[in-house]
Amino acid sequence: MAVWTSYRTARTCWLREGGELLDVEGASADPRRARLIALSRGLCRFEFYAPPPGMSGRGALRAARLRAEAFAPFTAADSVLLRAREGVAIWWWDGDRTAALLEAVGIAYDPERLVPETLLQAPAEGWRQVRCADGYEAQYWRAGALRAAAWRRRPFSAEQWAAFAQTLDA
Repeated sequence: MAVWTSYRTARTCWLREGGELLDVEGASADPRRARLIALSRGLCRFEFYAPPPGMSGRGALRAARLRAEAFAPFTAADSVLLRAREGVAIWWWDGDRTAALLEAVGIAYDPERLVPETLLQAPAEGWRQVRCADGYEAQYWRAGALRAAAWRRRPFSAEQWAAFAQTLDA
């Protein structure tokens, strides 16, 4: 959980889907003052990897790294992996697209400074829908870890929420 805390307390600006940089209050941000750049949820993809029973934590992380490389949803994907008690959360983003968005505002691409905006939210338990920079995210949390997430530009309708819930074996 220390990773979550450090992400949430670091000086951060948000990179929206269209390339606009915002500070916490929604005004234009000076990225030179930010330690982290939060990527709009619309720029990211998520998967929770649950390793086979009996696999060690280190083995689960190695397996998740292999999975992140093999199943990356972008040609030039970058990713961040976070270990949880029951598996590993994998976040991907398109490195080429993100680099171009950052370059357009005069920032060198450094994946070490990038974090999906969801990681700036407080962990939860159970189901919730949260407002993001460019839309809404449906989330399912279990044992303090995000287990499933889906993103839409508008709030989830009852049908979309039901479809999201049916994708889980929770």
